[in-house]
Amino acid sequence: MRFSKSTPGMVSGIIMVVSASIFYGTIPIFSSLLSREGVGVWIQVGARLGITALIFGLIGIGFKGQMRLMSLLPSRRNLRFALLNGAFVMGAFVTYIAAVARSTPTKVVLISYLYPLFVLILARIFLREPLTASRIGALLLGVVGIAITVEVWTAVKDLRTLSTGDLLALLNAVTTSGAVLIGRWWRSREETPALNVTFWTVLGGFFWLLVLALLDTILNGGAEITRQIVFPSTGLQAVLLLSALAVLGTAVPYFLFYTGLGRVPSSAASILMLPEVISVFVFSAIFLGQGIALPQLVGGAVILTAGALTTR
Repeated sequence: MRFSKSTPGMVSGIIMVVSASIFYGTIPIFSSLLSREGVGVWIQVGARLGITALIFGLIGIGFKGQMRLMSLLPSRRNLRFALLNGAFVMGAFVTYIAAVARSTPTKVVLISYLYPLFVLILARIFLREPLTASRIGALLLGVVGIAITVEVWTAVKDLRTLSTGDLLALLNAVTTSGAVLIGRWWRSREETPALNVTFWTVLGGFFWLLVLALLDTILNGGAEITRQIVFPSTGLQAVLLLSALAVLGTAVPYFLFYTGLGRVPSSAASILMLPEVISVFVFSAIFLGQGIALPQLVGGAVILTAGALTTR
């Protein structure tokens, strides 16, 4: 697929992918507020996957024209894609949480946002997407922008060492790139509608969440589940936040992203997702009262420049 301004639907695809990155920026905000409410990680992940699957399942059933696409008895091929993409999505969820717990946030962000590099390389191998100089330049510029935004110089000493958390962050980059590639293949090669891809991806992810819970029960007596399945006794606000996390942090951005992936090459889409870092700082300032300093403004401008270079 040639990435040019003349490609039909390219502009709308770019808008959808960038919009998805903005919505993804709400995830740390809702997770932070939920943690303050005492809601465990397992409940947060389960709500993101379960509620999103329910939403799109109901949409698929409600619209008669989508019944064939959203059948509760998928083809063997669709089921294979669902389980594979769901595994990548769950892997991305789990590795990011585990990485943050074992390393510094700055390093985790820097390493995990290397996933466009893996996408560029693997998309060239498996999807035959061109590896152009503009995309390589945009990726490098985007990484520089992220480094400035998170003020990487404050963690210079940490960057000299390699911890288990850093390896988990690298694994997060790999699993995230896998979800992008499978989504692109599913959308373009299989010509599967975004509604269908979103539904089966989150349902597949929920399946793997249950598998992890079962393994924890068998191998660890359910200790991790017990520790993470925490919910406040007066939970109305927690329920509202979980719903917002599922809708605004998962259902909306996933649908936008997979819709955009049908129109934008995966290598370009992964770079266009980098503004997520900007949105995190903006939403943190609005909802958590955290200030935006000069590095965030400069880094944000560099990231946006990288996105503009991607579209050339």
